[in-house]
Amino acid sequence: MNDKSDKKRLVAFLTCLLLLSFHLHAEAATLFQWSFDGPPGSTLSSSADSVAGCLVVTKFNDATLSAGATNTIQYGPPNPWYNTNGTSADFLNTAGVNDPGVGLFVNDTGMNSPLDISTLTNLTIEAFVYPYDIRQAVIIRKYGGTGVYYIDIRSDGNFGFRLKSASQDLTDQLECNDLPYTTNQWYHVAMVWNGSAVTFYVNGVQSHDLGSNHLAAIPFSGPIADSTYSLGIGTIVRDNANPPANSGQFFFGRIDEIRISDTALSPSQFLLNQTMQAMGPADHLAMGQQPGNTAADQVISPAVTVRVMDQFGNPAASTTNVTVAIGNNPDGGTLSGTVTVAANHGVAIFSDLSIDKPGNGYTLIASATALTGTNSVAFNITSRAWQSGLAFIYSNGTYTMPYRLYLPLNYSAATHYPLVLFLHGAGEYGTDNIAQVENHIAGLIARTYSDYPAILVAPQLDTSYWSSSNPDDLTLGILAQVRQYYAVDERRIYLTGLSAGGYGTTDYAINYPTMFAAIAPMSGAEIVTPNTDTQVQLSRIPTWLFCGGADTLIYACRDYYMNVNVLTNITFTQTNYGYPTAVSGLIRYTEFTGLGHDIWELIYGATNTDFYDWMFSQTRPPAIFTFTAASANRGTFVFGGSNNVPFATGYLLTSTNLQIPLSQWLFIATNWCDVNGNLMFTNDLDTNANQRFYILKLP
Repeated sequence: MNDKSDKKRLVAFLTCLLLLSFHLHAEAATLFQWSFDGPPGSTLSSSADSVAGCLVVTKFNDATLSAGATNTIQYGPPNPWYNTNGTSADFLNTAGVNDPGVGLFVNDTGMNSPLDISTLTNLTIEAFVYPYDIRQAVIIRKYGGTGVYYIDIRSDGNFGFRLKSASQDLTDQLECNDLPYTTNQWYHVAMVWNGSAVTFYVNGVQSHDLGSNHLAAIPFSGPIADSTYSLGIGTIVRDNANPPANSGQFFFGRIDEIRISDTALSPSQFLLNQTMQAMGPADHLAMGQQPGNTAADQVISPAVTVRVMDQFGNPAASTTNVTVAIGNNPDGGTLSGTVTVAANHGVAIFSDLSIDKPGNGYTLIASATALTGTNSVAFNITSRAWQSGLAFIYSNGTYTMPYRLYLPLNYSAATHYPLVLFLHGAGEYGTDNIAQVENHIAGLIARTYSDYPAILVAPQLDTSYWSSSNPDDLTLGILAQVRQYYAVDERRIYLTGLSAGGYGTTDYAINYPTMFAAIAPMSGAEIVTPNTDTQVQLSRIPTWLFCGGADTLIYACRDYYMNVNVLTNITFTQTNYGYPTAVSGLIRYTEFTGLGHDIWELIYGATNTDFYDWMFSQTRPPAIFTFTAASANRGTFVFGGSNNVPFATGYLLTSTNLQIPLSQWLFIATNWCDVNGNLMFTNDLDTNANQRFYILKLP
């Protein structure tokens, strides 16, 4: 056999091995794998999975984590069992405290998202972990409904896991009793489901003592339903808000190489028994996370990712610069954000891209020097959606209340903006911080973005009723918090609500008549008695009521209009939205003849802008009043305008804390007047926290 023949055979043999290797790679069962490789010691802000390249984990702070907390996630020491040249995710949370903290999440965009594993009949979830302490904490967890799967560590020193389907739940009590963990040591853990039973492994060794029945395998038939909750890594995430608003069980230690596979792997196939495959030279680009439908001027989320590939379609360990630009441009939009990004281990993450003009069929083009580029799928840019709102949870130390905050286009702290406070109806009670904004107020969200730039605040009430007297209703605290941290025009605060929120709108107007520049209750209003101090005070607030003529609650809106104006009947004198409107003084009422309860979207979402033009033209007068000498009647003050004409009587209350109940406010005695029996008084009700507030409480 000559040398040339030997060389040919060797080349043919190596080619077969290469093709076989490529075939095995293409047939690999891996769905996602997060390697957490980056510059050692730097902050891990986001990282794409290294297989699909389309699921990005993002660092977030728990909603209750204090502003000065040092909790963070870094690219930590390497995992010596798999890739000594890489790094791990180092969760630097507080020792002995698993909540609050900082964690990672993969945003779930809804049903049938890439995280959907409901079609699987086999599953393996594995990870490397290095706990710093013994606690109840999550390694990886998908939460919500019948789509639960996770692996965690427990406070008794055992590993735990769980799967849940519509018909079967392995429960939170399932632990690995015979293979415990300790601190400051690497472990490999794997949960394997073969379609009929679940087994669990620690460092490649199968547990034979699972749960209270001490089994080696737990029967489970599946399937694992699709959950809309985000995936948590190093934490449990109980919603799909972006960033999460409800989280806990934060990990303290290192996590590396989380892999989800669609096959029941054997221990020999675990990452524990493999090392990183060598990658070929960079050859071309491929889209990872495709751009999704997004609102105009909002960051495209999840972040777009572009992968650098070798000639066989394997990920390439490249740091080349990747640039994205608009390809198909249906409406002349402009792409903003960081458009050139250096790939990190072959993945370029574009975390702040946005397009300014709505349109259908946009595409992105990705390019890099000396590499073949790629195009994205088509996507749409819409007007601002509810998902663009910032999600917060407010707490007064005893109760909590979620709310959404929407900022106007090109928000600047140097400009003071009107604020619109929206109160939802009874159908949106809850704590998910979604229901109150996802259905009825798309028009309000869109209009306050650019047409009428304003800060929009939408709290969510858990149950009961809107009122400052309800301890569950923390609206005043939320309002104080927003006004403290954002640039609010204190004389242009507007209040609107629908159904139960309509009642709440008038309730707040009754109790805080000098707070709002205008109110707009829809399909609901409180009862007001004519010829009372309350009625007089309400008559001075610009108000527009809306109600359906066939609504069973129409009496409430009609009575409010007539009683506040001290009328015995309603006379319609103009038309708005194609329906009759009555106007008396500062109060107006539009009745949608023949329509029922749900009329609010005809106002919030209409192309007709009568409502918005009216509301944003209202400005609360300067809150400077004269108090005359107190009368002898229970020490009340006469509350007058600049011409000293009394228009209401009541008790003057003061407090340095706007958030406490009125029953705890201080009553100001009659001797608080000056020597002449008069007092020039500036109402500081609308100032920030830590100042003094005043309220004229009507009898």
